[in-house]
Amino acid sequence: WDLYFPSLTKTIATTLKVTMGVGSLEYTTHDFQFATEYARWWGALDSNDQAILVPVHVTHERYYGMINFRVKEWLHPGILYSVTYPNTQFRSDAKDFSKDWAAFCRWDLTTNWIFKLEWHYIDGTATLNSSINDGKALNNMDQHWQMFLAKTTIYF
Repeated sequence: WDLYFPSLTKTIATTLKVTMGVGSLEYTTHDFQFATEYARWWGALDSNDQAILVPVHVTHERYYGMINFRVKEWLHPGILYSVTYPNTQFRSDAKDFSKDWAAFCRWDLTTNWIFKLEWHYIDGTATLNSSINDGKALNNMDQHWQMFLAKTTIYF
């Protein structure tokens, strides 16, 4: 018996359109700095064969507010609150959002070397990655989690 299966290849034309809108404000007075930003992305993936590639239309939203205070020329503590919704149609499950409260402190060690410590308390799993969390689905991860970061920047 000879079985023959012709090649099942097909060309699909696709269109990807992404539009991003961002608005931000920053105000500095004396030793205080206030910053906020709002961003919204609209994305659409369409094809000429919807049986194989279903159209996807997503609106992504994120925003933050931050306050920091210059205690000394070299010392800048602050707080931050940010929210992310990868798809604005879904906002109720922990996998659908990330709400981040953070406290940080920046030290200017030299004129071109900065060191920063940050502590984050996060409600939601939308910004997590399953592949670095033992393949666990976002809705199976802890909804409330914390993160501590230490980072440095050297610039010339």
